[in-house]
Amino acid sequence: MKKVGERLLSPRVIASIKYASGYERTLEHLKVWKLVLPEAVKETEVSLPQSGEPQLGTQLFLYQHIPQMKFHNPKLKVLVYENDGSQSYLRFRLHHSSTQQLVEVETTGLTHHQIKEKLENMDWSDPT
Repeated sequence: MKKVGERLLSPRVIASIKYASGYERTLEHLKVWKLVLPEAVKETEVSLPQSGEPQLGTQLFLYQHIPQMKFHNPKLKVLVYENDGSQSYLRFRLHHSSTQQLVEVETTGLTHHQIKEKLENMDWSDPT
């Protein structure tokens, strides 16, 4: 919690204030991290817990790096959910020619840099 004036602001509110400021929308920021996903990746879900410990790494990834992913993958659908559990994760839906695949990346307790590294090192190829 951060004290601003007479109020305490949660990390989620602070992140939303940063996001509203628009610094993620600058072309320079959008070009910094380039993760070009294969055409098979059609959709990603970001799931954040409603209660429990705030998942700051996932929240920062959502606010800083999802706009970058959308910039380099404009057809990618991004869905954001708040779940009832205490874990956060990213899910990717892949539609290969003959199969559909769901890839889940556990992000609980990771920093946004660790999440980036995980995605950069993933094998996105067709499992068949």
